[in-house]
Amino acid sequence: MSAPGRESRPRTLLEARGLDAAAASGGVALLERPKADAGSAGAPAEYARPWDGLSQDVPAVHVLLNDGVHQLEVAVGELTENGSANDKSAAAKVFVEARQALYKLLADGE
Repeated sequence: MSAPGRESRPRTLLEARGLDAAAASGGVALLERPKADAGSAGAPAEYARPWDGLSQDVPAVHVLLNDGVHQLEVAVGELTENGSANDKSAAAKVFVEARQALYKLLADGE
């Protein structure tokens, strides 16, 4: 705990990064983002996220495909943790069929 009249280091660092300490509520200090006058989501420009804008030129269908792969990954994780041996075996077959179907799409082409 900081000495009276001295701000804690984490709080000072948060404020330096554009997060303002708000009034205490029930003994707990709340943090708010500063007003949106600079940078991404109101943060100062020097703290802008470097990856902002990287996806501007990515076709929407690529984003959908990536999201689909992520959703499959989550489902496989659940199946791995909670599925029976039969469920896992059936899932392996689904993956083989899906892979074959994707390659068939490429082979048929437009």
